This record gives sequence, C-alpha cells and structure tokens, in this order.
Amino acid sequence: MYKIYTDGSCIQGDAKHENHLAGGWGAIVIDPQGSETEYSGHQSGTTNIRSLKDGIPWGAEVEIHHDYTGISKWLTREWKRKDPDVIKLCAGIEKIIHDRGLKVSFVHVKGHSGDTMNERVDKLASAACKDGISKRS
Repeated sequence: MYKIYTDGSCIQGDAKHENHLAGGWGAIVIDPQGSETEYSGHQSGTTNIRSLKDGIPWGAEVEIHHDYTGISKWLTREWKRKDPDVIKLCAGIEKIIHDRGLKVSFVHVKGHSGDTMNERVDKLASAACKDGISKRS
C-alpha cells in the first residue's frame, strides 16, 4: 500500500496582489517498501492531492493522510459540492483515481498536533507557498 501524507498552505495576497491567494502544497509519498519521495509546489487555487498524479502506479492501493476534513468529505460525497472550484477540483481528482484504477482510502489527522509526517508536509507546503509569493513580486 502507498501512503500519501499531504497538506496545503494558503496566504492572502497583499495590497499589490489584491484578493489573490497564494497556494502551496506538499506531499510525501511512501511506497510499499518504505521509500519516501517528497513533492511540493505552488499555484493559485492549488490542491494538496496533486501527488496522486506522480509516482503512483496504476491499480495501487493508496491511503491519503490529510488534516483538512474537506478532502475526504467532498471526495466521498459526505459533503455537498456547491462551490464551482470545489466541483472542478473533485472532478479532477476523481478522474485521476478512475483513470489510474486507484483504490483510495482516507485517514484524517489533526493538524499542528505533533504528528511527525503532517508537520513535515506542512513545512513543505508553507515553503512552496512563500516561494510562490516571492516569484510574483
């Protein structure tokens, strides 16, 4: 089983970039042999499940560890998807899961509670977000 630890970071834009959010994401993918690969990046309106596109073979069993409840609630349809951005985001993730034949389960972890892997991906996401802001200035 592959395990993905994932987190996102978002910073409200300053006066120069009025009402624009900078988004960063970080993920650590652990393969069945225990090898870890780190991923991170930045873009406006980003998602922290982008790592499903990278490094996961077709048909794999994947356990996604996340601290934002919406990730699993929207994808399992426990929450209604009303916002157009959420609808688009979920459709994209569902397409990746379907196209790659992935078997996905979710594990919610409490953010900023000392969970080592969650803290690591939080740092990756925050650094990527700040990097995105510095490149826009």
